[in-house]
Amino acid sequence: MDWRDIPSLSALRAFEAAARTASLSSAARELNVTHAAIAQHVRTLEARFDGKLLVRDGQRMQTTPGGARLAETLSDAFARIARGVEALDDERRARPLRVTLTPSFAAHWLMPRMARFWTEHPDADVELLPSTRSFDMEREGIDLAIRYGRGDWPGLVSEPFLVKQLVAVARPGVLGPEGLAGATLLVDSLSLEEARLWLAQRGIAMEDLKQRRFDSMELCREAALAGLGLTLLPRLFLGGAVDDGRLVIHDEGNVGSFGYHLVTRPGPAPKAQARFADWLRREALT
Repeated sequence: MDWRDIPSLSALRAFEAAARTASLSSAARELNVTHAAIAQHVRTLEARFDGKLLVRDGQRMQTTPGGARLAETLSDAFARIARGVEALDDERRARPLRVTLTPSFAAHWLMPRMARFWTEHPDADVELLPSTRSFDMEREGIDLAIRYGRGDWPGLVSEPFLVKQLVAVARPGVLGPEGLAGATLLVDSLSLEEARLWLAQRGIAMEDLKQRRFDSMELCREAALAGLGLTLLPRLFLGGAVDDGRLVIHDEGNVGSFGYHLVTRPGPAPKAQARFADWLRREALT
């Protein structure tokens, strides 16, 4: 790298802040410099690239196409620098490892195993954040997420972790002679695509079924136990309902590339994060 060909980092920081906040004044406050300093840095870069990077649109500043590309590159680069610094800082100071996951996965898979983790690592400080919403891992300081899907989350690193085998279950006697094709489908509103693919593999269009939608897999399971229809659940959510005869399995199978993934931000991983991820991988094999 020839640093003589690269504009000053102060100018690049000023432009990135102005592009991200759409305001020279906001960028000045963020970087604790004057409005004039930000404007001068932007003009310097525009002279360097022989073209406009920011243009005024009413009260806001908007990036030109070239400016947008440069701003995106700079935002990613500065975020990576921050993560590298944070990773080194984490080795020097104790802070909780922040892990986000769904309440369902936390209750049925992780919590029954956490005692083993703390037996192995009694001093580990792990903050679990069960939620159905998607966290902005960068902005909210999330170290590790356990997410369900195809693994294609932009800007994040994902690693297949658990393949979720779906089981079609209903209370005994609920399904008629038409079987799955005649069932009332009890479906989690967050798993519609997965359910559609699973049924399509069996020649059934989800739109042809009567449906009742719920906000969680737990509610789908309880609705199935109440005899309201048939639902698709991971085996780990069944508990003892099949063993004691309250639910009957009618079919089961995987759904393409869907599964649970370990999701992290790009860049070096703090030791606590790497340790917890290694333990999760081992538990997934048991």
